[in-house]
Amino acid sequence: MAKRFDQAAPGPSQRQQRVGELVRHALAEVLARGDLQDEVLSSHSVTIPEVRMSPDLRLATAYVMPLGGQDEGTVLNALIRNRKILRQEVARRVNLKFAPDLRFLRDASFDEAARIDGAGHVRTFVRVILPLSGPSIATLGILCFTYWWNDLLLPLVMISDTDRQTLPVGLVLLAGRFSTGSLGTIAAGIAMAIVPVLIVFIAAQRYIVQSIASSGLKL
Repeated sequence: MAKRFDQAAPGPSQRQQRVGELVRHALAEVLARGDLQDEVLSSHSVTIPEVRMSPDLRLATAYVMPLGGQDEGTVLNALIRNRKILRQEVARRVNLKFAPDLRFLRDASFDEAARIDGAGHVRTFVRVILPLSGPSIATLGILCFTYWWNDLLLPLVMISDTDRQTLPVGLVLLAGRFSTGSLGTIAAGIAMAIVPVLIVFIAAQRYIVQSIASSGLKL
């Protein structure tokens, strides 16, 4: 396994660091926008914590980590498979004399730090991976809550007891089969249905921002 840190090697120059950061933002933007027609990359959220450039700026080593560490090998193979397209996208976004060749490696810095501290696999997951995945999990929870709160078809089919029906179903029944319900009453019901979603979003909107920031996308 390639080592990310080498104590004997000198650190990268400011130019290497600056170009590496530009390449990192370019790769993160391409992956976040879904410009690649790849099923694996479209279904995974990939974080790029760092990109290291060679002294001649012709080789860029990108350290990547899928969300939650899932399907690492599959995601790495997909990135390697689309390396030519990614190189073209980087060349369009970063003004360099030569388009750098891309190399993708798994980011093992967090695992190495946890092992140095004596953490096992379970402790590493609880103390390192789970907190890093927190914003993305919270964002997924918000989206799932909004979807199921507004769902109409499944409760309409599954719940026959009128006392247990959800608000969207109640609004449909309130409107009446031929839309003869009171508009004021229907508007009040819609307002009641919107309030919980607004409360959840306002309380947890910072997690959405953190999720976007953790993906490496420059806002």
